[in-house]
Amino acid sequence: MARSRPTEVKAVVALLEAEADDVEELAERIIAALDEARAKREWYVAVARIPVGHGHVTYLASGPFTTRRQAFQDLEHLAAPGPEVRGLGRVVKLSPTHLV
Repeated sequence: MARSRPTEVKAVVALLEAEADDVEELAERIIAALDEARAKREWYVAVARIPVGHGHVTYLASGPFTTRRQAFQDLEHLAAPGPEVRGLGRVVKLSPTHLV
């Protein structure tokens, strides 16, 4: 789960302090504000290229992660055991423009 950022917390606090007709309306506004804020984030995905024999490879992806460091840590777990597999992974940064 993504950590809340200060700007997201401030947005929710502002909505909680504003008047609302009922709690359902307030809940909808909070969910919409968080969805909008999180859609603007950059995300990271770990992608490993794994040889499966006879010249074939498969790709395994994991994520999304909120930080590059988290993706690199996960990349170590995606690669198959053995030194010949080292260096066959990448961390890919996804910006909001990639997700539209």
